[in-house]
Amino acid sequence: MSGTLDARPVAPRYREYRPHPALAPWVRCYWTIAAEDAAPTPNRICPDGCADIIVDLGAPAPPVGRTGGLRAYAVGTMRSPVVVPMSGRIDMIGIRFRPGGARAFLGVPLVQLTDRTAPLEALGWRGVAILEEQLAESAEPAVRLSRLEEALSCRRPRTRARAGAGTPGAIDLLERTHGALSIRDVTRATGLSGRALERAFRDAVGVSPKRFARIVR
Repeated sequence: MSGTLDARPVAPRYREYRPHPALAPWVRCYWTIAAEDAAPTPNRICPDGCADIIVDLGAPAPPVGRTGGLRAYAVGTMRSPVVVPMSGRIDMIGIRFRPGGARAFLGVPLVQLTDRTAPLEALGWRGVAILEEQLAESAEPAVRLSRLEEALSCRRPRTRARAGAGTPGAIDLLERTHGALSIRDVTRATGLSGRALERAFRDAVGVSPKRFARIVR
């Protein structure tokens, strides 16, 4: 008796990985999502106060000499959920920064990226095409994560202090209280005025402190 294998599409596989301790002040985790032949899947992404760098290795390779391609790109802080349809071959790897952590690596005020994506090349990252090639050379997560960490280490700030919206601890304070602390209490704890806190949050996180508190709540 002969027959054929039932090759049904499968759901994408999502995994998270811890960063190296030297990068942990800025990076929350690395993540991968992969499938050889995924059934059409609506991937719902909820706001978490974080910005990401994503390299989509499942997307068609951009033309040689291209600029502004979207195979490697940054995703700013989101203010509302989005649904990203996924299907077929999926091979993505990402860096999820801690709130406030992406500012030093992306080189622009995070408010410029709120609810937006931007090619890494447009943000002044050099050697993006080489990084894409290095990540595509191996399917082993450990090898890919090593390449990502090398790229981040070249851009790591000299100080280990993570951006804290103008003062160390402002973001952490809201995260620890799950957004329940009032902004007035935050200004008292940090010594910043309401306007200074607002400016600092928009620069480091991309949203106002009130919006950030709502997200983490």
